[in-house]
Amino acid sequence: MSSTKAFLSRSVILVAILAYLLRPINRPSFTVIEPLNPQDPINLPSGTSRRVLVAGGGLAGLSAALELAERGFQVSVWEASPVLGGRLATRTVQLCNQTFAIEHGFHAWFANYHVFADIRKRLGIDHYFRPWGAVQFIFKDPRYKPEALESQGPYPWNLISIVLRSPNLRFIDAILSTRHVVDLLWFDHKTVWGKYDEQSFSEWARAMGIARVFYDVLYAPTLSVTVNERQNISAAEMLSMNHIYFLSHPRADRREVTRVDYETAIIQPWEMRLQALGVKIERGKRVGRLNFTETGVHVVEEEEEGEEGVAGSDFDHVVLATNLQGVKSILDASSVSPPSSLS
Repeated sequence: MSSTKAFLSRSVILVAILAYLLRPINRPSFTVIEPLNPQDPINLPSGTSRRVLVAGGGLAGLSAALELAERGFQVSVWEASPVLGGRLATRTVQLCNQTFAIEHGFHAWFANYHVFADIRKRLGIDHYFRPWGAVQFIFKDPRYKPEALESQGPYPWNLISIVLRSPNLRFIDAILSTRHVVDLLWFDHKTVWGKYDEQSFSEWARAMGIARVFYDVLYAPTLSVTVNERQNISAAEMLSMNHIYFLSHPRADRREVTRVDYETAIIQPWEMRLQALGVKIERGKRVGRLNFTETGVHVVEEEEEGEEGVAGSDFDHVVLATNLQGVKSILDASSVSPPSSLS
């Protein structure tokens, strides 16, 4: 390492140390959201019966079903597709006399997924997961060499080591790009969303003077995996993602992957647990509309040809765990009756 590079390296480390030491002073205090009904029992009282329909058998729907069933509710899950799991859905196909599990796409589980970590323990499926170390990147741009991004050491050394090991990043680029670090290390949700929600991430990067190589190597890969419109995603949302996944605590960037397909590792054990709790799971069943009454919710199923059937089912509560478009479609077709009794 040349003397210039060594000096720049020490400068970056010194800046990181100062940022780390000052970080607690500027960090906003946490806000505790109190429950609206703190006096309600955790479980249904003995002798009380409540029927709940969960519309959607993805992770949100399965989570709601598990939580409610464990608390004593009678739960039904309607999933429109032939398989459960949503973005973890796994389909089996026969090819060349072999059976293959075809997944929706790749997923990694970060240390910040506290709710899912709790569900994993309740389902007893921790043995299906293993740590995922280096993330391999190959760039279309021929100027960039392949990267192996891996977290090594405690925060903030893990971030510094990424720059030290990178075949593409220069220390001068790191120093010239330090302006944007303030929004990350001293992340404040209200401030960031107030300042940057109307600004695209690429616009924010240009305004902050982030070196192109830094953007392409560190930020563009993160941007590429979002399910949002990449060209329109706000700077506030991307800053929040980087804070949550990499900076919010020392283990934030630690990831795990499954040892087998998602159906075997997650969905099958989850379904078995729900069935053991008495949950009724029906595939190929889609909610058409809801009718809210004084005594509950009348649910009409949408038939396969797209026309709503005349029959329906009655529930005390309904959880809409579909995507946004599905929720909007259901609510647009729903009604309240009789209106006079629900003033």
